[in-house]
Order: sequence, then C-alpha cells, then structure tokens
Amino acid sequence: MLVGLYTSRVFLSALGFEDYGIYNVVGGVIGMMGIITGLLTQGTMRFMAYSIGSEDEKGQSDTFSALMSIHIAFALLLFIVGETIGLWFLNTHVVFDVSRTDVVNFAYQLSLLGACVGFIQIPFNSAIIAKEKMKVFAYISIYDVVVKLMIVFVLFYVDYDKLKLYSMMLLASSLTTFSVYGFYCKYNFAFCKFRIFFDKELYRRMGGYVGWNSIGVVAFTIKSQSIVVLINMFFGPIVNAAYAVASTIANMVNQFINGFQTAVNPQIIKSYAGGDVARSTQLVINNAKFSSYLLLLFAVPLFIEMEDVLTIWLGKFPEYTVEFGRLVLIQLMFQAIDYPVGYGIHAVGKMKLPNLTSSFIYMSILPICYLAIKFGANPIAAYLLSICVYPLAFVCDILILRHFTKISILRFLKEVPLKTCVIIAITAILPTYIHLNMESGFVRLLTVCVVSFVISACLIYKFGLGIEARQQLLVFIKSRLSKK
Repeated sequence: MLVGLYTSRVFLSALGFEDYGIYNVVGGVIGMMGIITGLLTQGTMRFMAYSIGSEDEKGQSDTFSALMSIHIAFALLLFIVGETIGLWFLNTHVVFDVSRTDVVNFAYQLSLLGACVGFIQIPFNSAIIAKEKMKVFAYISIYDVVVKLMIVFVLFYVDYDKLKLYSMMLLASSLTTFSVYGFYCKYNFAFCKFRIFFDKELYRRMGGYVGWNSIGVVAFTIKSQSIVVLINMFFGPIVNAAYAVASTIANMVNQFINGFQTAVNPQIIKSYAGGDVARSTQLVINNAKFSSYLLLLFAVPLFIEMEDVLTIWLGKFPEYTVEFGRLVLIQLMFQAIDYPVGYGIHAVGKMKLPNLTSSFIYMSILPICYLAIKFGANPIAAYLLSICVYPLAFVCDILILRHFTKISILRFLKEVPLKTCVIIAITAILPTYIHLNMESGFVRLLTVCVVSFVISACLIYKFGLGIEARQQLLVFIKSRLSKK
C-alpha cells in the first residue's frame, strides 16, 4: 500500500494531470481487466477449490486444463472485441488532444495485450489461492508493486514520451508477473500441467458457471468503466485525473480487505463442498463482518481528513478529488459487506439467477447517470448515483443466498451492517470535533487518525466481536508477547 501510494504520487507528477487522466480512460483497459480478472479469479478458484476439496487428483488436473482452455478462449474473444468495437469507440467517443492520437492508440494496443495476458494468468492465480499458499501470493504481489515503483522512476530519467514509455513497461511487468505465476505453479502443483482434452460434462458445467458469471462480471465492469467514460465525454481528462487519484486511494485501502477475503474464500468453498453448509455460511458472516471492521479502521479518519491527506500526499490535486475520494470509501464499505455474500453464492455454484439480477441492476444505472449529466448534474452527483446500485445488489444477493443455504438474513443484518454503522457513527464523533476545532495540518491529521483508530478498535473489541473471538484474540496476543 505504501509503495503504491508513493508510485501514484510520482506517476502523477511525471505524466501531469492531462496524460494521467487520458491513461485512466485509454490505458484503463488494464484497470478494467483488473476488475474482470479479480472477479473471474474468484469464480475460477471456486472450481479449483472444489476439486481440491474432493481430493481427486485426476479431477484437479482435468479442472485446471479445462479452465485454462476457457480462459484462452476468453482472451482471444477480448482481443477481437478490443480490436474492433473497442478501437472504434476509442477513436470516435473518447476525448483527448488530436495531436496525441498516435500515442493514445499505442497505449491502447499495449493495454489490450496486457489485459489478454491477465486473462490467461487467472487459472494460475486461482490454483495458488485454492491451495492457500498465501505467502507466495503475497511475495508475488510485493514483486509486482516493486516493479511498478521502478517503472515510475524510469519515467523521470528517460527522455521519451511518458505515456508510451509507461505503457511499454507496464506490459513488460504484466508478462514477467505472468511468467512468475506460471513457473511456480508448474513446478509446485502436479495438476498445473495444461493439456488439450475434451470432457463434455465438465466443459458443460464450467461453461455454464463461467458463462453466467461472466455476464455479471461484464455488467459490473461496464458499469464501473462507463462512469469513467461519461466523465471524460462530458467533463474532460482533468476530472478523470481526479477520479483516478481517488480510485488509487480506494485501491490501496481495499488491499487489506482483499487480502483478508482471499484467505477466507477457499474455506467457504471447501466447507460447502464437504457438506458443512453451516460452517460455510458462518464463514460468509465472519468474512463480511471482519472485512467491514478492517475497512472502517482506515476509512473513518481518511474520510474526515481526505483533503489534508491529499495535500500531504500529492501537494496539488485536481478539482473534485476530495469528493470522489470520500464517495469511493462509501462504495468500498458496501462492497466489503456484499462480496462475501456473493462468494457464498459462488460456493453453491448456481450462477444464473444472481448474475441476471446483478446485471440488470448494474446496467440500469447507466442511462440514469447519462440523463443526469445531460440535464446538468456535476460529476459528483453522477458518481453518487452510480453508488446506489451497491445496496440494491446486496439486497438481491442476500435473498438469493438465503434461498440456497437458509442463512438467517436477520442475523446477518444484525451482525454486519447494523453493528458496523453503529461503530462508525460513534467513532466519528470525537475525530470530527477535532477536525472542526483544530488548525489544519499534519498534527491534526495524526491526532484524528490516532483517536479514530483507538476508539474504533475498542468498540470493535467490545461490541463487534463475540465472546469466543475476544478470547481467541487475547490468547493470540499473549502468545506473541510471551515469545518476545
């Protein structure tokens, strides 16, 4: 997270607001594919974890090869769509300086190739997560972010078009990360050997699952990226830069939640595969609860002191950045609660109903945002409208999970969103008072962060955790202290 925040600052300084905003739209294919890759990794990992839970070695090998075949096909489809519809849209609807046309198209082509590589990498990621090799996953992630740090430094010292150079180096980074994942899986997991074979029943089950899941993923991605495109079309690349900065902050904070959820998700699937539905649903509740607690530890002080954080981090930043930053934190809270529910549905594997429902919800917001901007809404109002889909998606997901697993909706609401909202409300009182009554600066920022963290940690311990969880936490702390 720290390296990511620093590289974002240096990258913004190296490219400038306009090129940074352009890359957020044009080179955002990689960002968009990052969303798709992450969501499809979850779906793909479901099959890997299910086959591993069944302890069938041939089944694991067949599953990996089938998944790899499907993702290669997806990559080819993405390339064809990108070189036709995507290229047409880029050159007819995206706003950028005409003199930069060649550079913009160059960045787009490399981003598209990087996105295709990301698709083929998904089965390797999924194998590592399904086998719960979290240390390896962490090391590769650290390697990836360090490479990006080196790329940003190169931008300052090489006299070449910054946008072109960044696109080339980012593609090289994607290829090296793909190679590391591939080599590790090949030499550590016997089932990660790709072979061409055809099992009609296996492909039918996977095709149905991945196909329905892809509909929801594509709808979510279109919804996310369409907001970026709408902002570009109506307000220009500078406002895109503001949104990109806010998204960077959100992505950095969200790494904590993603790390936690990535560790829990395989257990949800393995428990369900083993027939222990009660444990699987309990893990869904715990996943959502602890994800929201992790997020609020960072989100409350960051929401209150967003402007000072941006000033210290970047110095100068585009208009609307503060407002975008606060809104993405609200969005993250909805996602932190809803994603584990969605993963409970993934464990069941019946994806038609949830994906049709979520697709309708995500896509319905697009014409609403377009009309709102057309009739005079500013970018903040448009983005606020787009966030409204998340509580609607959560309601649908929890009802669908209830249908499949008989999870108690009342218990979930009491344990997760209700407790989280109460803790946030109480936590925010004193830090907000300090924010309003102290002079702006680093001392106020530090005071707000410390006070907020202490209050929220105490409230989470006292009211957010059950008796058993508190006892486990005390035992863990005492064991660590005794070792020292």
